[in-house]
Amino acid sequence: MPADTQAPPVHRAEHDVTVQAPADTVFGILSNFAQWPRFFPGTVHIEPLGTDGDELRIQVWRAPEGPAGGTRTWVSRVALDARRRTMTFRQEKSPAPLAAMSGTWRVEPLGTDRTRIVLTHAYQLLDESDRLAVDALIDRNSDLELGHLRDAAEHDHRTGPLTVTAESATELPLSAEELYELLDAAVPDATTVRVGVLGRRVAERHFTADPALTLDASVLDLTPTAAGVRLTVRRRAVLAPGEGATITALRATTRARLQKEATMTVQQLTDKAGSATDLLLYTEVVRFYARQAHLLDSGQAERWADTFTEDGEFVQNARPEPWIGRAQIRERMRTGLDRIAGEGLQRRHWLGMVDLVSYDEETVTTHYYAAIYSTVENGSPQVYLSTAVDDVLVRTPEGLKVRHRLVSHDNVR
Repeated sequence: MPADTQAPPVHRAEHDVTVQAPADTVFGILSNFAQWPRFFPGTVHIEPLGTDGDELRIQVWRAPEGPAGGTRTWVSRVALDARRRTMTFRQEKSPAPLAAMSGTWRVEPLGTDRTRIVLTHAYQLLDESDRLAVDALIDRNSDLELGHLRDAAEHDHRTGPLTVTAESATELPLSAEELYELLDAAVPDATTVRVGVLGRRVAERHFTADPALTLDASVLDLTPTAAGVRLTVRRRAVLAPGEGATITALRATTRARLQKEATMTVQQLTDKAGSATDLLLYTEVVRFYARQAHLLDSGQAERWADTFTEDGEFVQNARPEPWIGRAQIRERMRTGLDRIAGEGLQRRHWLGMVDLVSYDEETVTTHYYAAIYSTVENGSPQVYLSTAVDDVLVRTPEGLKVRHRLVSHDNVR
């Protein structure tokens, strides 16, 4: 018999609420994605992904159970019709137990300051045995969303927007990707849910128990610049409704707190970025020295000399004459390595205790120890030299290079 390819049945639901506010006020809140966390329970962030024809693609993150539960995400396509005051939506790939989900929001004026909001759903299930549970969930969520949207519209119409914002910004000497990794590695506190858009943005919703706030959220935007990345921390809260004088005072204290927190976040990340910059530079320097040692110990005098600048200097306290210029450094080291090979010796350079004495955008000065081991065939390794080295490294289009090196042999005073 042929396989049953019949599509699952489409189930429908409709919910509505009446709002004491103008239809334009209601639709203005509904069509502003930044407002969605106010009335979609557990919404952490909405990220616009661009347009496809007449549709907007958005990614939605929700934590329905707050920090204690998991975060769900999906991509929806949304079509807004401001003239008809409608918003249709459909999920590109619905999370289980749904096979598909779509619907429409309709904002219908009932008078100058009275509006009806209608929310319809059409959905299919992966397993029809989930029908009762999904129906109950849609009923509960629809009533919550409509109720929150009603409250938001009525409060905004009566007292003006209850949203309070603050921001702080700085520029950091990291790439956007490096700063994103730094943010992603940090563990949020127990009341916060964090989501991210790779290399671009980190969004947080703070599920606080503060009864004075209905929403507490943060967005950290990362914008690449010529010098690194511009970090902008945006804090946003929505006040719970109250009396006029109370709201005025609460708005002022909340704005001051948000500004303090935004500024503090920028300062903390500036400090961390500085530490991260130190670590990245330290890693770069140590890798440079490792490559130099490998080239030297494998007899590649020419490539080793190329790690010096054209006018580089190699100075040893055990030798009266310094080697000046890359050409002379190459020639002298080639002669020395040929002699060592002719004697049947294998030399190994071991570097350690690398200290970045100072650095800026162009120059790095270092101090470190270098021990050289010498081994003959079938023999035991012997310490040939113990030294301390002082380098001046410079940045070039090819990477770090040595401009000046002083090797101080421990057995020479």
